Amino acid sequence: MMQNFVQSRYQPNSLPNAEVIIILGNGFDIDLGLETSYKRFLSSDYYFRHIPSDDLFLFSQLKAAGDSRNWIDLENELKIYAKFIDQTFSNFEPRDKQEVIDRYKKDYSKLVLGIQEFLSEQEKVWEASGLNYRNSKAFEFIQSLGQSASECLIFDFNFTSTSERLLREIGWPDYLINQRLWKIHGSLKLGNVVVGIEDFNDSNYHENYYFLFKSRRHTGLHLSSAMREARAVNIFGHSLGITDTSYFTEYFREKADLPFQRRVQDDEKQYFNIYDCNEDSMGKINGQILRMTSGKSSMFKQNVFYNEYLNCK
Repeated sequence: MMQNFVQSRYQPNSLPNAEVIIILGNGFDIDLGLETSYKRFLSSDYYFRHIPSDDLFLFSQLKAAGDSRNWIDLENELKIYAKFIDQTFSNFEPRDKQEVIDRYKKDYSKLVLGIQEFLSEQEKVWEASGLNYRNSKAFEFIQSLGQSASECLIFDFNFTSTSERLLREIGWPDYLINQRLWKIHGSLKLGNVVVGIEDFNDSNYHENYYFLFKSRRHTGLHLSSAMREARAVNIFGHSLGITDTSYFTEYFREKADLPFQRRVQDDEKQYFNIYDCNEDSMGKINGQILRMTSGKSSMFKQNVFYNEYLNCK
């Protein structure tokens, strides 16, 4: 069974050493042929079947955000949901508050269940479709790892088991997959997917929407440390979106600040490779790098061997 950070409270120093860090996002699954986009979920029966007749806010809010296309849009809407709970909670009598919170939790649980059902169905359809994925850039990327399992750490933000299946297909033994593949937000296989928001960095935190925080279901993983020590960082299909920046910001800031400490020599530079589907996605990723480096993305790119690959079929 693959490592799962939701169930296992590993500390950062328990991670094995790695020369190569690989970060996988939903674009990886989409390139393999899975119909796992957020836009697809919103138009599916798995979304509509769970809308309660007396929805308090959540589903109507998601419907109102009609231009949502990416999973990051869901997490941004969940932030609005958290603020709605905070703003309206004072309107209820003390005796009614627990009942109201239970209703908010129930609606949220229905949404998570719909996501699990939707992604499980998409994975089943993909598995039944045969070996068409072997023509994808995602499979080509996994093939390029060859037998270098001992050099890699793979951080998979997807709930599906596609990465595990492909690694096994190219010959990685189960014990190495267990050591080298980390499911950051849980998995469908274990039934412990993590859907939610990052902790707010302000004083407006309220215990009544604590159930929305990712930190309630996992302790977080110090990806920045692993990225910092690697010879190469490869990002495939992950947006570096604002809802996951807590994993990456320290790494980007440190790399951007290196010139203020000393000039980085070429033989010290790390390879930093981004694989994505189109120029629009790549532009958004660059925007995130700019944000995480506090406006010093050019310094970051000078301190690594930076490469972009527009690679989806």
